[in-house]
Amino acid sequence: MKQTIEDKLVSKVSKGKLNTIHVSREEMADLVDQHFIQNAETEEEYKQIWKVIKRGILFDKMIYTKDGNYQMRSCSSQGGHSLRRNIWIYDKTADTFYQYDYWTGFYGKFKKMVRSKLQEKQK
Repeated sequence: MKQTIEDKLVSKVSKGKLNTIHVSREEMADLVDQHFIQNAETEEEYKQIWKVIKRGILFDKMIYTKDGNYQMRSCSSQGGHSLRRNIWIYDKTADTFYQYDYWTGFYGKFKKMVRSKLQEKQK
């Protein structure tokens, strides 16, 4: 049985540390789907989600909290950190940041996902 990201967190979170979990592109797609896309109803809402995600790429951290707040952390201008464009999703219940670096190829996947979700909803 494949371990879920949530399963992987349990032991780490129970040690009382705030954790950063690095995830693969597939896992990130699932997380974005879980946190954002499943709650969107209209094309307009999808566009809003996409804007937030695109903005997240330009920041060192994009944090999504379950109460619907987005908190942005700017990239550091020293040490080339601005080149490290990561997206972070903060899961309040697990007190954990999911981090995804290397966004190459994610746009296409996201757009396909949105397209298929919109088609499902129209049926």
